[in-house]
Amino acid sequence: MGFSVTIALLLLAPPFVLAALVSLTTSYWADKVHHRTPFIFGHSIIAIVGFALVAADVSNGVKLFGTFLAVGGSNPNIPATLAFAQNNIVGTSKRSVASALQVGFGAVGGIAASTVFRDQDAPRYVPGYCGLKFRLTVRLMATIAFIIFTCVISGLMALYFHVKNGRADKDGSLIENTPGFRYTT
Repeated sequence: MGFSVTIALLLLAPPFVLAALVSLTTSYWADKVHHRTPFIFGHSIIAIVGFALVAADVSNGVKLFGTFLAVGGSNPNIPATLAFAQNNIVGTSKRSVASALQVGFGAVGGIAASTVFRDQDAPRYVPGYCGLKFRLTVRLMATIAFIIFTCVISGLMALYFHVKNGRADKDGSLIENTPGFRYTT
């Protein structure tokens, strides 16, 4: 965006502070209402808008605002999706394996991200950009696609869990052979 290194580093922290506050706040409310999926959807919409603003041909101020939205929407989805999975798995062994798999696959994103902005492409990082008015990269499209994928999978799982809870409530059957257990949607 044309900022000096010092200014860029100073502007780096505030979006992550916002993301931490959003994570704590929405985690609290998700625990209160026993639902994770609406928060995952909300975070995802905010992130997609943010990424679109960063890619748009707009002023640096709007791009910085987009950065706040992108980080403030995508980062809170990490604890939200981890909690969504952990709330719906019975047994510590299953929960441990699922958590390790979830965190491990999430780390693959970090490996891919390390190749996104190469030093030789500085300062504009043009490779992968297409168009002049809206610089939508393949990487950005992949990011948005994965955010949408997260929404689809979370929505399908929430629907499945809702149906299973309804059946258990109706006929008194056990879920996962555990008395009183209900899935969190």
